[in-house]
Amino acid sequence: MDYSAEDHYRAIQNTKEAIKRAEASGNSHEADFLTRKTLPRLEKRLAEARMQQN
Repeated sequence: MDYSAEDHYRAIQNTKEAIKRAEASGNSHEADFLTRKTLPRLEKRLAEARMQQN
């Protein structure tokens, strides 16, 4: 299933909020995983989605 750039942007924003919640609760492992693994992958997909739109 193809997701739009808006979908990827929303997922990035949700991930950033999840990182903040994980840090606030002291769950550094989860925050680190989201920051180092999940967020970069979503940002890459957003860039790809934007390129496909053009």
